[in-house]
Amino acid sequence: MAMKNKKEVISQAMGKYHEKTKLRAAIQLIPYAGGALDTLLAGYGSQIQEDRLNQFLKEISNRLETLESTTELEPSEELFDFLVKSFDSVIRTRSKIKRKYFADIFSKQVEKQNEWEEAEAALRFLSDLTDLHLLILEEAVTTSPCSEPFKGIRVITFNPTPFGSDKECPPKCLPEALSSYSPLALKMGCSELLSKGFLYDEGIGRWDTKAMEYLATTEQADWFMKWVKQ
Repeated sequence: MAMKNKKEVISQAMGKYHEKTKLRAAIQLIPYAGGALDTLLAGYGSQIQEDRLNQFLKEISNRLETLESTTELEPSEELFDFLVKSFDSVIRTRSKIKRKYFADIFSKQVEKQNEWEEAEAALRFLSDLTDLHLLILEEAVTTSPCSEPFKGIRVITFNPTPFGSDKECPPKCLPEALSSYSPLALKMGCSELLSKGFLYDEGIGRWDTKAMEYLATTEQADWFMKWVKQ
């Protein structure tokens, strides 16, 4: 029912725009972009949103088909809000990866029935991250704990010859692991993850190193990646 209402709202909004001839004429006069904007607002945008919702629902269906739990999720105000927030997040992102991750979060909430605030927090975090952020986090979370001098800590680095590189489990060199991205793009992504609380600077203050050279994941990163990975 919620999906139907969402589609109806989208269709009605596009329909109202289609009827506003003066507004459409004004938009069409915008140099270079007017025609494309008019096409989007007159209906194509509605199709984009519907396609994104359909992919999301297909992902949910595929996941829940293999669900072993027999516990049904009871209709509730919390479930309604969570569904609407999920739909809203899905139609706002171009990223297929993120839409799959939104489906993971929704499916896990159906299966585990965690606190609603926790599930909604996972949605908010995912909405605020980019594909690059997610790739960096996956590399950071899945790397093996290091040997000395970072014993037991999962560390990523921008240093091609880091401390402990002669040990069995050295820090993972991020530019080598994600070689399709420039070091500058990776550093910007890591800096943003630091500010969001997903990474912390493991090197600065412990060795004579610069900031943003040795980074490790936080508990928040571990918690979040459990939500978005199958």
